[in-house]
Parts: sequence; structure tokens; C-alpha cells
Amino acid sequence: MKRDYYDVLELAKSASTEEIKKAYRRLAVKYHPDHNPENNSAEEKFKEVSEAYETLSDSRKKSHYDAHGDSGAEKHTAPHGWNPFQGAGNPFDSGIFEQFFGGRGRSVHHQGRRGGDIAIRLEISFLEAAHGTSKTIILERNINCKTCAGLGGTGEAQCHQCSGSGTIAYRHGSLIMQTTCNSCLGGGKTVAEVCSVCHGNKRDLVRDTVTVEAPIGIATGDRLRLPGVGHESYGGSGDLFVEIAVQTHPIFSRDANDIHSVIDLSVSEAALGCRRVVQTIHGEKTVTVPAGSQPNSFLRLRGCGIKDSHALSAGDHQIQVGVVIPTNMSDEQVEIFEQLKKTEEEKIR
Repeated sequence: MKRDYYDVLELAKSASTEEIKKAYRRLAVKYHPDHNPENNSAEEKFKEVSEAYETLSDSRKKSHYDAHGDSGAEKHTAPHGWNPFQGAGNPFDSGIFEQFFGGRGRSVHHQGRRGGDIAIRLEISFLEAAHGTSKTIILERNINCKTCAGLGGTGEAQCHQCSGSGTIAYRHGSLIMQTTCNSCLGGGKTVAEVCSVCHGNKRDLVRDTVTVEAPIGIATGDRLRLPGVGHESYGGSGDLFVEIAVQTHPIFSRDANDIHSVIDLSVSEAALGCRRVVQTIHGEKTVTVPAGSQPNSFLRLRGCGIKDSHALSAGDHQIQVGVVIPTNMSDEQVEIFEQLKKTEEEKIR
């Protein structure tokens, strides 16, 4: 039993014509055979989505389907050679082709496929992120076979799978679908003699050394793109995408381009003021703690934060004041605090 066409397009039965069209575009892009080579499940879903759209996009057929269901849907045969991606009925405008194939209205037929992208995760330290760093990584990627230059062999012969047309057509219900031939990738030709080194695979797996430049101020979740460092193919190389993960620091934390840390003061230091040496991402700095500093107040070192390439000025270093209350006091300390308490009580009277 066939699935309900509205369920196939992930729509409510009250969906408008525009909603039906948008749903078809999204699902057709997702399941199109050119995006899912050798994936039979995706191909079947694409056929199912196309059949649902073919009925629900036509007001007369939709009314008949809403009234009678699939068993009552009108049957007809598409004219010979009809292509759902051509003519006035094409639900894909040039913008969708741009999303689909990477260029305005161009077909991938007769063009070599671009190599796949590679995505990795790179962990760097807090200070490396703050100051920028250069990392050398070992990357496994496919490159074109050097013996056959990525062609898979020598000579030229007509593709036996598509008989030289570059496309494969198939019928599903009332639709005739057409997709790029997976054997010749749309060129209509294959090699006459298979390469003895790669055995027609066209690629070799190698380990490459790649240098990744992480700019000042990079943060967790940021992605760097290295064009052309992905997998090679006859149609060009893919890209390398590096996602950054920044390690935590035992002293520092970060808020945008500001650096935060904590300084612990004794009661006397907070009350009377003092000078202390603190650590910053730029080395040691001496700060003056004013008398009467309160717990959780802040001292600011201007310009001692992060300056990235997008900022006009550097961030600040914010130092949070903590006051440590003594425990296990000596008799002398107890006497001092008792005297202080007595003085404060006399002021209150």
C-alpha cells in the first residue's frame, strides 16, 4: 500500500500550492540521485517524492486524490522523452539549480565531479586561541592516481551503461525521471583499458602534512576552510573544513575579547589596599588594589585582553576580587579582630 502523498511530502492536507512546491524542492534536493550516488534507498524516496508532487501540484489531480485517495488518482502516461526538469512545469528555478549543482542553471552532465570535502576537529590551548597559532596535522585524503592522472585507465570507449548518452532514464508511475549516469559521470565515455595501478578506482589514499593557521581570537565552534585540500577528483579538489575546540584554562576564562581571572586577597589587603602581581595572557602585570575593595568587585587592566583581526581595539582583563576569611587564627589574630569588632560596635552606638 502506497504512503499518503501528504505524508511523503511531510505536509498537512491543508497545505497551499506554494507549500507543496517548497516541500518538493527541499526533499528532491535531499534525495536526488546525483547527491546520493549508489544509494538505492534515496533513489526510491526521490521517486516517491516526485510521484506525490506530480499529483498534488496539479489542482485537478489533487482534488481527485483528496476525494478518492491513491486508488482513485487518475492514471496517464507521460509523453515519450518527457523530462520533469525541463519546460514550464519545472519546479526548480535557476536558484534551486544553483543550490543543486553549484552554478546557475548549469548541468553536471559532461563535467567531472568535484572531490569530496573533509571535516576534522582540531583542539588547541586557551593561549593558542588568544594569540593565534599554526598547527601541522596529518591528513588522510584521496588523490588522483598518478599513473592514469585520475582517469581510471587509458583510451576511450562508449559507456556501456548509458550507451553514450551520459544519462539514465527510468519510469516511475506516470513520471519519467532522468539522472546522470554513474558509470561515466555524464560524459558518455569510459576508459578502454583499466589502469593496472588503481584498477579503475582513479584515486590513491595518501597521508598528507597540512598546516592550519588559526587566527588571533579564534573560539570553540569556529570553522576554518582550506580550499582544495579535500579529496581530489578529475573535476577538482574538495575543501578541508577545520572545526576548532579550545581547551579550558586553570586561571583564565573568556567573554568575547575580554579575559577574566580571580585574585584572592586577605581581609587586611582588601581593607587597606595593596599591590599584587597577577598573571595575564600577555605575561605578569602589577596591579594596585584600592583600599576598601569589596568581594566580587572588579579591577580592570585595559587593553590586556584579546585583539583579533576584526576588533578595532583589544579587549580588557577583568580581575574579580575575592576576600579570604582566615580560619584557625592565632591568639594574636583573634585579639586584633576582637579589638576591631569592639571599635565597630562603638561607632554604631
